[in-house]
Amino acid sequence: DDEARGQYLPFTRPHQGVPAVWVPESEGDRILAAARRGDQATLTLEATRHHGATMDTVWAVSPGAGPHADESILVVTHSDGGNAIEENGHIGLLALAQDAATIPHDRTIVFVLTAGHLRIPAVTLHGQATTAWLQAHPEMWDADAAGLTAVAGLVIEHLGARRRRDDFPRTGHA
Repeated sequence: DDEARGQYLPFTRPHQGVPAVWVPESEGDRILAAARRGDQATLTLEATRHHGATMDTVWAVSPGAGPHADESILVVTHSDGGNAIEENGHIGLLALAQDAATIPHDRTIVFVLTAGHLRIPAVTLHGQATTAWLQAHPEMWDADAAGLTAVAGLVIEHLGARRRRDDFPRTGHA
């Protein structure tokens, strides 16, 4: 039941104009049976929509100090997930950025924290939020754009999630 609370999914399509909720597993059979009988229900969905709201992608460059400084390594994560596992990539990205700021490295490293990720209609017509960032900043990865040449990429997501388990005992320990 806790996993269903507060979710808004799928976020890969624009707002559909109809209310949508995740139903807790404990209520699923009862609600399906009521639907089969043709029962009616009233749903009150409280939400605040912020029309015209924007979001920013945060990115930083750690210049290379070696003969391959014209090559880039893209390190990417995102924010938009519905839980702590989907939203923890920034921890790894910031740890790598901290190391890059203190330890000389051969290639230029570009750290990108995209906003939106899978909110495709909100940030780009095709692809995801990273696609929008790549299109806006070809100089960070595309030599044809008189920029760096990307030679590697690392996407950091879902750190520590070895499998999905909804029945893990809630003892306060991970």
